[in-house]
Amino acid sequence: MILVAVLIPLYMVEPGGNLPRIELVASVPVGEETPEQMRRRKLSEFAITTFADANKCKAFASVFEKAVSGTTGSSSAAGDTLEDLKFVLIGNSLTSRGTGDYFIGHEALKGAGGFKDFISDESPQASHAMAAIYIGANFPPGAAQIAANSEFLDALAGDKPVNWQDIALYAVGGAIGQRTTNATLNEVAGKIRSAMCK
Repeated sequence: MILVAVLIPLYMVEPGGNLPRIELVASVPVGEETPEQMRRRKLSEFAITTFADANKCKAFASVFEKAVSGTTGSSSAAGDTLEDLKFVLIGNSLTSRGTGDYFIGHEALKGAGGFKDFISDESPQASHAMAAIYIGANFPPGAAQIAANSEFLDALAGDKPVNWQDIALYAVGGAIGQRTTNATLNEVAGKIRSAMCK
């Protein structure tokens, strides 16, 4: 097998400088999928099928389990799992929601069927739950609640009423995320089922 690597030029502006510098970054070998890309593609395909179920909470827990099974044995299993789920259920980033090759789509995630009443509204709760877990795991304690505070800020600006369900969801998800490590990763789907699902 012959692998051909493609070098992509990245133009970067030096801080305080006027002239761009060019760096060459190796991308994916042409015609090949990295193990990470393959894992995310397969997870995305599984999630699309699984989220056809009206019970979005049950689907979320099942997709979480599937993601864990794809990273078992890795020294960075928790981080890899959360990144995979971010790409599939949120998008390329927390600020670029709904984007990327692995994102399963707003229609698949629409609704909150199966979520407990105190965290259920008509928004894509599985995506919000994943964001809360991701923030809880990757940012300092309390960050998920700070993210939920945007609900208050939107209400103060007069854009919409306070969404108490999302605030509660971020508290529950943030707490799960704070306790997500390689050692506890196999327990997270169960925590989702017990804390979030009816």
